[in-house]
Amino acid sequence: MKRLCLILVSLALAGCEPKQLNDKNEYPALLSDWGQIWVKGNRLSVNPEASVYNLNTPLFTDYAHKLRTVWTPAGATGSVNSDGALNLPVGSVVTKTFYYRRQEDRLVHAASEFGKAQGPDLSQVRLLETRVLVLTASGWQGLPYLWNEEQTNASLDITGGVIPLEVVGLGRFNYIVPDFNQCQGCHVVNVAAGAMQPIGLTAKHLHKMMQYSGSEINQFEYLAQKHRLTNYETAEYQISAVWGDESASLESAARSYLDINCGHCHSRTGPADTSAMFLTLEENNAIHLGVCKPPVAAGQGTGGYLFGIDPGRGKQSILTFRVQSDDPGAMMPELGRALVHNEGVALITAWIDDMAGNCG
Repeated sequence: MKRLCLILVSLALAGCEPKQLNDKNEYPALLSDWGQIWVKGNRLSVNPEASVYNLNTPLFTDYAHKLRTVWTPAGATGSVNSDGALNLPVGSVVTKTFYYRRQEDRLVHAASEFGKAQGPDLSQVRLLETRVLVLTASGWQGLPYLWNEEQTNASLDITGGVIPLEVVGLGRFNYIVPDFNQCQGCHVVNVAAGAMQPIGLTAKHLHKMMQYSGSEINQFEYLAQKHRLTNYETAEYQISAVWGDESASLESAARSYLDINCGHCHSRTGPADTSAMFLTLEENNAIHLGVCKPPVAAGQGTGGYLFGIDPGRGKQSILTFRVQSDDPGAMMPELGRALVHNEGVALITAWIDDMAGNCG
């Protein structure tokens, strides 16, 4: 397969001469030209120098399955920040491919597969989009690629797109592919810095056992060692719960869900910092978590309820109302979904119902 030999400052594929890129218009028109993932036979193949990874609790995107990969330039080194965030070297590429299971000519809703470090069998899935994050000398850039009907390649489309779908078990809905600017809406996790960051590449989301080359290995340690990241042994971090793990406490499961789905905006540095409602796993202030906290501004986003979290009253809490809404003016997250995550709503409701106390 012919691929573009691409470098972003220090990015180089084996056997390729470096090529300096300075403008987003120079990014590859085809996904395969990145040399990260491509179609080979009936399977989506992954660059052997890249790593497939999963998150303990994944971000909800209309029940779509996801194949995540991370690649770092040969010989380049990075580090792990003290809070567990991966500080990758310039030239690193992260991809996330979204797809649904297929049975004959129908798309079907099926439980997500965890623990597999390989691309999906294309006879059993329909690929929709791949989002590419590339770290340039000036910071991370996010690029949306849409898969063609033939399922042979994906093309860069900075305007994003709308894909009408009918999925057995989910019904008909419009799947939204974010545009170039909307990528920043979620990935600029520090408004003051104004720079994009990967959301899931932190120790708290990666610390789990995965199968690599037939062996079960701690995923976080594997990624740090393979991609030459220093300081990973000294990082201090909480570990998010694994989605669906019945041994996890209700609080741990709910907090982990809110962290990955809402915490990139609702944090002390994120775009929703003015709400003073912070939903990261590390937040330990009950008021800032939303307990008995009135909204900063009234409106349709409150559902007429008085508190972000009203202990013992899950269905009467603003947080639950927003998570279960599909109204663009009220729903949370604001981007990334058209459907309601029923299992997520049930989890948040049960967690709040189980809380002691009241708001008087």
